[in-house]
Amino acid sequence: MISSLDPHNIVETEIYLDMEALGLTAADVYLVHDELTGQTWRWGQHAFVRLTHDDPAHILTLIRYGSRA
Repeated sequence: MISSLDPHNIVETEIYLDMEALGLTAADVYLVHDELTGQTWRWGQHAFVRLTHDDPAHILTLIRYGSRA
């Protein structure tokens, strides 16, 4: 889950994931599915996140390529 506690401003940042803790390598690419919006993105170890007034949080499910979702 990624969320903003700032109700007045748009928040943008790059996040860095502990790939080893996720059972992945630094070079792996995977999909994340946002359970709130239904959107899916392709991510790697670094990912850009933009949270707005209309979209203040993401609840993400990691989907590995080749796995059944």
